[in-house]
Amino acid sequence: MTPVEQQVWDALTAVIDPELNVSIVDLGLIYEVEVRDARVQLVWYPVWSIARMSPKARRQLGIGGNLHDHQNR
Repeated sequence: MTPVEQQVWDALTAVIDPELNVSIVDLGLIYEVEVRDARVQLVWYPVWSIARMSPKARRQLGIGGNLHDHQNR
């Protein structure tokens, strides 16, 4: 990861989901940061699952136990 990509990643970590009060990075909504020609591209694949959430986000939301139990909800 380049220094600029790390800066973008760090800035995205500060973005809080207003309904859940958890960082969008911790929620696993940010898959990758790649900086090319100052463009932003949204990628919707692979489909999000609870397994993408950080342990911190799962704790904040009270989601514990086996992740496989939550994946198909």
